[in-house]
Amino acid sequence: MSAAREGTGPTTAPASRRALALAAAVDVFGRDGLHGLTHGRVDAAGSLPRGTTSNHFRTRAALVQAVCEEVTDRRLAEGAGPHDDRLALAWCEVLIASRREPWIADAVAPLRARMRALVEAGRDDDIPLTTPQLMALLTGIEFAELVTGESLGVVVTMLHEARVGTRGDSSRRARSGGDGEQR
Repeated sequence: MSAAREGTGPTTAPASRRALALAAAVDVFGRDGLHGLTHGRVDAAGSLPRGTTSNHFRTRAALVQAVCEEVTDRRLAEGAGPHDDRLALAWCEVLIASRREPWIADAVAPLRARMRALVEAGRDDDIPLTTPQLMALLTGIEFAELVTGESLGVVVTMLHEARVGTRGDSSRRARSGGDGEQR
């Protein structure tokens, strides 16, 4: 009989440990950035036994990819409106890391495309910006709030007030970049 069954060993199931490691990795990434994300720091941040993170994410690249996917999934689950600051900071770190590291940009590209498609599908505004432009503006506002501590909600309120209803196909082409292609 294993130690866990006898009640003398760890009782956390492997799937739960993976989730704990991933949650800790998102926190470490948001706090310390790409260079601070190590298997050991994640184990320590998650109060996990040494080696747990590397058991679930064998390489640093696998850990970074999982963090990027987790941050994207959480952002999409939060929907519109205010975001958890730690998650927002982690998202900004994902974007910065993807700008600096081509391999991360490659990993993040399909995630950003998924986000863009969802935003595009949910738009019912008359804001004269393409979806990528609008997303960049909102990300910039969010980043500014994170680094200054000042609320820029008035800008978001102005954007919400600009919403006037469903736009036609020609407007959708203009929002996606003019040729109907997502950018």
